[in-house]
Amino acid sequence: MMLEQETLYDRAKREYSSKLTEGCSRIPSVQVTVQAKGDGLPPLPMGWALKTIKKKVRFTKKQAEFLTDQFQKGEQSGRKSDPQEVSKALSLARDQAMERRFQPGEVLTSQQISGFFSRLSAKKRLEVTAAGNEAKASEVSEVGMESADEDEISAEAESHLSAVCANVMKEVAIQHPIVSFDLNICELVQKRTLRTLRADRLRDMCIDLGLDISDISSQKRKKPYIARLTQLVQECTCTSK
Repeated sequence: MMLEQETLYDRAKREYSSKLTEGCSRIPSVQVTVQAKGDGLPPLPMGWALKTIKKKVRFTKKQAEFLTDQFQKGEQSGRKSDPQEVSKALSLARDQAMERRFQPGEVLTSQQISGFFSRLSAKKRLEVTAAGNEAKASEVSEVGMESADEDEISAEAESHLSAVCANVMKEVAIQHPIVSFDLNICELVQKRTLRTLRADRLRDMCIDLGLDISDISSQKRKKPYIARLTQLVQECTCTSK
């Protein structure tokens, strides 16, 4: 006997009983579609993760003047300038019109500044040594002139003066070993293994050692850079012995 008004609950029970009776009960399957999420960015080019070597550039006159001024201030105050602080000062420097003195591409790294300071320090030591030896040579010459006749200098003074001049030349000469980027350039030249290095590496060595390479037009050829480094080693004390 059917009820006059079938509720939703009664209908659900009846249909469930019918499914069990017919043996058609089953678990419905749910299909899930996974859609790749894209951020709209273009694909990265091949080799984007490879490490690149930033080529060094020669310091401009403005950069060299700023770094020299910072170095001299450190020498006068007795507190040597920190390359990292100098690098920050480069980025913050302003002129009288409150404009940036150096564009972002002109700001040097602490490593570049440290190398520049090292060359200034070596140059200063060389100048002090040469000046001191010249003063000694002048004193010896004056003593020799006072004790000698008006027409000749004593043999002892001449010998002493020659020895002092020889010491000056020895100290001014390039000392062995010549090192750049932790590589012994003298040894590389003697073993003729400079050609195993890349052209950009040889160029960086020339710049690090203060060699003039402005006349080298092709930056991909090794031969001009090897010639400059070889010429420098020929002036080293290890070659002149």
